[in-house]
Amino acid sequence: MKPYRYMALFLAALLAGTPFLGGCAPKVGGNDYTASGAQSSYSVEYGTVESVRTVSINNDSDAKTAIGAVGGGVVGGILGSMIGGGRGRTLATAVGVGAGALAGGAASGAVGNQAGVEVTVRLDSGGVIVVVQGDDISFTPGQRVHIITGHGSTRVAPL
Repeated sequence: MKPYRYMALFLAALLAGTPFLGGCAPKVGGNDYTASGAQSSYSVEYGTVESVRTVSINNDSDAKTAIGAVGGGVVGGILGSMIGGGRGRTLATAVGVGAGALAGGAASGAVGNQAGVEVTVRLDSGGVIVVVQGDDISFTPGQRVHIITGHGSTRVAPL
């Protein structure tokens, strides 16, 4: 098999696994708690949903994207260096580093992206708050809810 075919197989395998990396992402839905948040107390307020809007919750960590790019570049370079010999090996290594960095950065940047909802709630105390969370719970205007706050997070849940 020619070195270019190995490179094509390598790139196809690298890119084929990219979509599955999102499965490792932490979710931020109304039903999701971290392990450190379990068996803890939270404050609760009651209110009524005024409006609900669909939003996109995007990963905002440049550090994760950079780590993914570096890791992908290292793996791509190692795999590329196994192809061919002489100048062909050098070219395959360079292409592997570049392709691996692009794929790793894109994959890690996508981790953490999810569909969400922006829920506007009129509190029984008279105030109004907006909470953004994953779309794992459906809300409708007029619905009674409770707002759970603690450990650096706030979530809305139906009564």
